[in-house]
Amino acid sequence: MDKTEFIEAVKEGLRVAVLAILPVIIAGVNLELRTIMIDWKLVYVVGALAILRFIDSALHRYGKEKTLSLPHDEISPLEKGLVRF
Repeated sequence: MDKTEFIEAVKEGLRVAVLAILPVIIAGVNLELRTIMIDWKLVYVVGALAILRFIDSALHRYGKEKTLSLPHDEISPLEKGLVRF
């Protein structure tokens, strides 16, 4: 896999992680009582989903790269990524 494609997949995974984890953390802040009650299990699950999204994106990008090297009518099975859509 090309280094730039891998970096793009990592950046996409980090974007998903930040956008998913921030609302969970913000929801745990109670300004009236001035307490922070964060459900860390939920943060871990959301983080794990972001990692899966990174793997899916990396497989898709690698599959697209492999498809270019195949004959005209063939498609790499990795191009569909982890979820096979």
